[in-house]
Amino acid sequence: MADTVSRSWFAVFPNPEQHGYEGSPEDIIEKLKQEWIGSNPLRKGWWGYCISEKGLPHVHMVLEDTGSCRFTKVKKAYPTAHLEPTKGNKKQVLAYIKKEPPFDEKGEQVLVFTSYGNIEGNKRFAVSNTNDTLATIEMLIEEGMTPNQIMAEDIRLRREENLIRKCYFAKRYKETPPIRTVKVVWHCGDSGCGKSYSYIDLCEKYGDDLVYFFSDYANRGVGGFDGYCGEPYLFMDELKQDSLPFELLLTITQGYRSQIHCRYSNCITLWNEVHITSIFSPEDIYAGVVSRENQGKDTIKQLLRRITKYVYHYKVGDEYKAYELAGDQYIDFDDLKRRATGTEFMQIDDEDIPFD
Repeated sequence: MADTVSRSWFAVFPNPEQHGYEGSPEDIIEKLKQEWIGSNPLRKGWWGYCISEKGLPHVHMVLEDTGSCRFTKVKKAYPTAHLEPTKGNKKQVLAYIKKEPPFDEKGEQVLVFTSYGNIEGNKRFAVSNTNDTLATIEMLIEEGMTPNQIMAEDIRLRREENLIRKCYFAKRYKETPPIRTVKVVWHCGDSGCGKSYSYIDLCEKYGDDLVYFFSDYANRGVGGFDGYCGEPYLFMDELKQDSLPFELLLTITQGYRSQIHCRYSNCITLWNEVHITSIFSPEDIYAGVVSRENQGKDTIKQLLRRITKYVYHYKVGDEYKAYELAGDQYIDFDDLKRRATGTEFMQIDDEDIPFD
């Protein structure tokens, strides 16, 4: 093989015991790992000790350096190993080394495996110059990848974050209908009753890469969407009376295709579901952001009709509870609380107290 250059190498090392590697399979792959990493903690790799159908012990290795690595350099480290540049992506490589479908082989046994770092596998492209960078960004956006996914492909693409975001949102703007259905869930209740934990529930249900967590209300929320990358679920935590202008809150909770101001590059509202947590009721938020003289025209009905569902969170002892109410059945916060807790926390008049 010519002195090929690759950032990722795949190796098959047969009969490691015949080449000075002693001990259990765990000991052998651990020694191989330590040899590759050495004093360079930025190197990465996977090692799996296998037994073939015919009983041949061998080690599968994926070896990755901080940059491109020549064949001769890797061959010098493992002269008896069969080496090839890694051809598959990360998912394919891990499936092969673990012998998972579609790479499961009859009779092949994977006894143990270990890893170090986060291997990347074969890269589909190189970004050595500006033309390569622009072509790569265009290709990945057309494939439907989000800005976060694109920049995870190569750290050098992070230098083009603004360009990536602008191109991504321009494409998604054309793909998004002028109006769409947006579900709005208002989580309310006292502090410490489990409202914010709803974010964990969403991440477990849909995946944390599909849920955008919004909690930066500095400067009336201007920077809160700087990191938004088209996630379909928006989670706004701890909304307070002075957090956002009323018009921005209405824009966030409506279904129209809208542009939202960000500090560096504006974004488009692409979410289909919004979750808002607050110790305040919608009425309290409204009273805090709309002046009394404007409430006759800028009415609270604009906000209330956008809310699909209310979730009242509360605790009984150490037990967390939640009560759900459809938006069209909502009367006011006190009624919601009574429905949720029954008479457990019902207020009584002073004259009903049978003692001084």
